[in-house]
Amino acid sequence: MAYLPCSTSNRLEISLIKSKSDLPSAFLTPRKIRYPCNVKSEMSGDGVDRHLLTCLTKSPSARHQQDLRYIQYYLHSLEALQGLPEQCRTKLCADQSKCNILNDVKPLPEELCGDVDDDNSPKWRSAGLSAIAENSVALILLAGGQGTRLGTLKPKGMYSIGLQSRKTLYQWQAEKITCLEKLAAVHGGKSNCTLPWYIMTSEHTRTATEDFFKSHNYFGRDANDVIIFEQNMIPVIDTNGKILLEKPYKISRSPGGNGSVFEALKANGIFEDMCKRNIKHTFVYAVDNILVKIADPTFLGFCINLDAESGAKVVDKIHPNEALGVFGIVNGKYKVIEYSEVSPEDAARVDSNGKLVYNACNICIHYFRFDFLQKMANTYESQMQFHIAKKKVPYVAENGDQVMPQINCNIQDNELTSRNSLHQLHHHFITAAGGVVNKSQSAEITNGVHSSELKEYPIVCEISPLLTYEGENLEELCKGKVFESPVLLE
Repeated sequence: MAYLPCSTSNRLEISLIKSKSDLPSAFLTPRKIRYPCNVKSEMSGDGVDRHLLTCLTKSPSARHQQDLRYIQYYLHSLEALQGLPEQCRTKLCADQSKCNILNDVKPLPEELCGDVDDDNSPKWRSAGLSAIAENSVALILLAGGQGTRLGTLKPKGMYSIGLQSRKTLYQWQAEKITCLEKLAAVHGGKSNCTLPWYIMTSEHTRTATEDFFKSHNYFGRDANDVIIFEQNMIPVIDTNGKILLEKPYKISRSPGGNGSVFEALKANGIFEDMCKRNIKHTFVYAVDNILVKIADPTFLGFCINLDAESGAKVVDKIHPNEALGVFGIVNGKYKVIEYSEVSPEDAARVDSNGKLVYNACNICIHYFRFDFLQKMANTYESQMQFHIAKKKVPYVAENGDQVMPQINCNIQDNELTSRNSLHQLHHHFITAAGGVVNKSQSAEITNGVHSSELKEYPIVCEISPLLTYEGENLEELCKGKVFESPVLLE
């Protein structure tokens, strides 16, 4: 489903629907492990055990037996890693540009994509709002990761991008959900409705997330409708196939990736809670997206009207070589194709309209029908393949020294790009509502990638998510008025 540009750039959001006849793995984000390589051969000898148990002897004696059981437990979990496909191991052992090109890659058929300009768009939006008003929609937020690339070990949702209001991602999203509930209730002729918010955290982020929500009184939401649960953790492995240690007596572990959501939903009793609430549809998204249209009614309605098991929203590529995975068909099955798996020639292919053929970039926004989630967890989860995620992590070297890798974070670029996107979107909202905003003296934005090329959007403009979901109901505040940048409407 192609949407009109709703934010920063001229990117269009496209939603595509998976055919029921296809394997449910079509639109899955595989769970992740870090640096897997030649695990099977490593398991065949004593290398892993000897490496870990040698370091274990350095742990405090009072904790020795506990730590031994701890390590033995995670050694047992390595059985799952033996199923890593050869393709994943090859990615670490050879040049990706030479070894990962897929031969049987096809673009998405046009009939699986819709267009927001379709005459049915109002009907889709109405269906989505009705489903929300009927309390049949749930939100699943993927928030297991820390903000290491943002220069912090806190959960990403606790991060502020430097808005005038200083709101964090968690607060911004909580208020946006509240606004959408009111919008849907009015549409459905009800006094209120509820979008239960299931937040998947990890061992690294759960406690901090729970404390953060409690200390802020759940940002005005009912605590019973904010359900925080934890995904599984898996060992961190280096390029030699050895498990890394976080401390001399503790294995380094990483969240299991977004693909572990199915297992986590089942293991934490979330399905039972959803059943009690009579949930039929779920909207799944990642925490680090300030512009996400949470539970987008048009997207939901599109999927619901087609009785689709799953759907995904994507964006157009800015240029052929943009390093984003794209949706496509590989060996007859729908999947996310890594940018390294498409040849430069195929990446640059255009159709008769001059549009890139491989153009549907994955941005981690999904629709899953509730029964599909259950089927994934109960039937197909064990068949999901691991996906490599390379990342620098702290670890204990074999000599016992703590190694802290240097991580280059373009924190200013991340914040500025996000702020520019939001300011531009909210500037559009005010203009569409009949208002005018005078520019500040800042230089205009550019499309640069590096800090030296990025500049602040000339109009600083923020509208509270409690006031509007996607620009509606702003005429009374904005029509015929002239605002001076910076603007903050609350």
